[in-house]
Amino acid sequence: MNVSDLLLCCWPGLPKLWLRGAYSSLIPAVLFAMTLNLAFISTFLWTDWGSTVSPAFLWPMVVVFWVVGAWVGFQQLPDLL
Repeated sequence: MNVSDLLLCCWPGLPKLWLRGAYSSLIPAVLFAMTLNLAFISTFLWTDWGSTVSPAFLWPMVVVFWVVGAWVGFQQLPDLL
């Protein structure tokens, strides 16, 4: 296992998608991207969305999604390689 394989685990769903081409892993990868982009947009661009989408809710959700996704990626990586 080298560094580039470990870097795949930094994006939820990417290890299985990249190494095996499993389209089922595309769903968590896209959902994480959407959540991350929505958090950035609601925090830095359109800050008046506070009543609709709260950054105080989105950022912890991004962190939990990322930690769980990275943990699952690390667990799956030896089987994928």
